[in-house]
Amino acid sequence: MKRIFKAILLIVIPAAIVSCGSTLPTHYYRINTDPEIKKADKIIPLKVDVNTVRTPDRYRDRIVYRKGEYEYGFYEYSRWIDFPGDMVRRSLINALTEARLFSLVDPFGNNPDSDLDLNSEITSFDQVVEGEVNFADFGLILEFSRSDNKVPVWSYRTEARVEQEGEIKFSAAMSEAVKEAITRAIAEMEKSRELKEVPDLLEQGEERRSKD
Repeated sequence: MKRIFKAILLIVIPAAIVSCGSTLPTHYYRINTDPEIKKADKIIPLKVDVNTVRTPDRYRDRIVYRKGEYEYGFYEYSRWIDFPGDMVRRSLINALTEARLFSLVDPFGNNPDSDLDLNSEITSFDQVVEGEVNFADFGLILEFSRSDNKVPVWSYRTEARVEQEGEIKFSAAMSEAVKEAITRAIAEMEKSRELKEVPDLLEQGEERRSKD
């Protein structure tokens, strides 16, 4: 009888521990999607549509950490309040609007009158663990293509890594990494000869169509 009682205790106690552990609260975090961006010196007269940001399936709402080159994991009770792709898209829209680089940035997408489509893909949205130091690592590929014929006219790969200060400061570090990367990308857009040539190309196309 004593052996049976001990066996029952061995089963019940771990189950109780697991049950208690499952009641741990889930914490949700966000990034700042309103980065302060320097205004462009000159507006490029183009209407821009910011498409959905493609995101690897490993992210979704999970906060992903990376150790070394090959090891990935995620935190069970720490989540993003929104998908990274959605937060980065809002950051892009707000940053481009703030920069006033283009005559119009459509916040909703699918604008039938747009001149350019901005397509992008997240390559990294990780917490990088290196010994006692953690970093927010963000990477993004951007490509502008013409809305009328889908021909790419400009592309750029931007990355940023920001050291995390304290255990709960990862979202702040990722906010800064996203801001740095997007700021760098917009600076490259402003210098781009290819983007500045698009208005003339569109006008030439309109003239040819009117003659036909």
